[in-house]
Amino acid sequence: MSVETFADSLWSNIFVILGAKFPIVVMRKLYHVWLNTYTLAEGRQKAEGREQSLK
Repeated sequence: MSVETFADSLWSNIFVILGAKFPIVVMRKLYHVWLNTYTLAEGRQKAEGREQSLK
């Protein structure tokens, strides 16, 4: 799953959660899950770029 697709699904989940009147804490947890996933994906891409430049 790409970061963009994950972000799109995250925002749709937030709207569903808000519509269902779940606590905002759940929304914050989802945001942190997304942020960690995005950061890991970005780090992987940078590492792959470095590996390519060393070859």
